[in-house]
Amino acid sequence: MAEDIGAELRDAFVLDRMSLHIDASTGIALSPDHGHDRSLLLARADTAMYAAKRGRRGYDVWAPDGTPATRDRLETLEQLRSALDGEQLDNHYQPRLDLRTGTVVGVEALIRWNHPDRGLLYPGAFLPLAEQAGLMRRLALGVLERSLRDLQSWRAHGHDLSVAVNLSVSNLQDVALPEQVEMLVDAFSVPAEALVLEITEDASWPTPPAASR
Repeated sequence: MAEDIGAELRDAFVLDRMSLHIDASTGIALSPDHGHDRSLLLARADTAMYAAKRGRRGYDVWAPDGTPATRDRLETLEQLRSALDGEQLDNHYQPRLDLRTGTVVGVEALIRWNHPDRGLLYPGAFLPLAEQAGLMRRLALGVLERSLRDLQSWRAHGHDLSVAVNLSVSNLQDVALPEQVEMLVDAFSVPAEALVLEITEDASWPTPPAASR
């Protein structure tokens, strides 16, 4: 069924006399093999869908990955979705020094989650879940917006600083990223050279999908 849906969607759509092509990713979770609870099945189908999207396989069936998707992980993921809509995520800043003069010349933005029950959470507790669930765009844009807002304030007070923001590989694969960064830089009226975009240290490029016959 997933293959049939994908085949149907591969046909061109005509919109305003322009031919468009789209791709679809389907996630599958089955009852009773993958759970009985509706919310659990939906969450696991969601996880499988993003795995299919990353692997460009068209569809994927949920399977444990060695770190079973326990209710705790699924609950954390749902809480993270809510945190993105609220004020729980925040930037902490690590200074960058010019060793010759000892002066602070810039900062690096580090995301933190002020969890209402678990306290301050570091990225390792939630970034892998965000990557798995396709939330890295929203996370990155939130960090960028807060960073540029703070940078605008610092520079207005005479502090000639730069700010560095870490991006994941999935962010770099986002074709809309350059335009979104440009819009944010313009919105906060900071010079583009004051923003540094860095690739996270643990990033690795995914293996390209095998060519289909």
